[in-house]
Amino acid sequence: MLKNEEQAYQMLEIPYLKETITIGTNNYQALKIPNQIAFNVVKFLDHILAKLDEQKVSIYENTKIKKTITQLEPLAVTTEGFIIKAKQMISASHYPVYRGFNFYFTKLIPSISYVVVGKAIDTLNLDNEIFINIANPARSIRYGYKDNEKYIILAGNSRDSSKMNDFEEEINDLKQFGKDHLQITEYLYEWYTQDYQVCDLIPFIGRIKNTNIYMAAGFNKWGLSHSVLASLILTDLIVNGYVKYEDIFNPNRKLLLSKTLKYNLKMIKTYISSKLVNQIKDIEIGPNEGKIAKIDGRKYGIFKDSNHKIYLVKPTCPHMGCSLLYNNVSKTFDCPCHGSRFKYDGTCIDGPSNKSLSCFIFEGE
Repeated sequence: MLKNEEQAYQMLEIPYLKETITIGTNNYQALKIPNQIAFNVVKFLDHILAKLDEQKVSIYENTKIKKTITQLEPLAVTTEGFIIKAKQMISASHYPVYRGFNFYFTKLIPSISYVVVGKAIDTLNLDNEIFINIANPARSIRYGYKDNEKYIILAGNSRDSSKMNDFEEEINDLKQFGKDHLQITEYLYEWYTQDYQVCDLIPFIGRIKNTNIYMAAGFNKWGLSHSVLASLILTDLIVNGYVKYEDIFNPNRKLLLSKTLKYNLKMIKTYISSKLVNQIKDIEIGPNEGKIAKIDGRKYGIFKDSNHKIYLVKPTCPHMGCSLLYNNVSKTFDCPCHGSRFKYDGTCIDGPSNKSLSCFIFEGE
């Protein structure tokens, strides 16, 4: 596999070094691309915000777009009924705001990865390098700093959203890898993240056909590099009407039938299995717990908060009717088909659904 990677670098004329590296007590053959950079994401965004402020650019938070209307000058409608009008619009979100007839749900695969952060030991001198392996499961290693302390950020164990894997099992697997290979014994943070990938693994960046709406989506957790790439491509397209790599990232491009067919056959299977899954009939739950249960033969999503208040939702995704699963880590109801996610009170927090679930609230004892 490393040989295939090297051949790709040669074909694309990417400069690289081939060397043996030592991580902990293990030696590895590696390809190294020079002149790369690791930076603090928050400081990067703070600087962008400062520049936007200098240019008198307004940012409106908590303004959710319900739909977009394609005209010569496209319109965006907020959930509160307000209309935003512009000559051009950019949809730069996990899932495209504009739907049209592009059937993005058949092309964008929701994917989940796990992350742990541990203290780096003094003897582990990796010179602030960034690493990623080419084996399965893929894992990446990079450094972070806080209060003059050095930490290792270890990420990996990706899976698609159709599998509600045990969070602790995946996190512990990452921690064991960190202990075995990086001598990490103390972990401070752990979480998981969801993003979307296009079936051919190349992001959608460009102009949506027959509209003045541009989009950037399907970054597959490579947000730092792909977001900068998207900003360059979209700037050239809007200002100059052309960019050299437009066809590669074109959101209207035709994908290989075999890849899209494989994913969508799997989603049909997931849809059916979500309806047939053996639901838990015991509805006794503790504080800050939730589950899918049957009450009088009907299926409900149930959550009890720390004040014993009970939230009841219908666990069916408004997008295409797939049955939701309860996620005990984020306290959300998640769609295993296309990745929509809902808070325990029914609020939609991730697309492709743009509708929330109806919720009934009961005061507990």
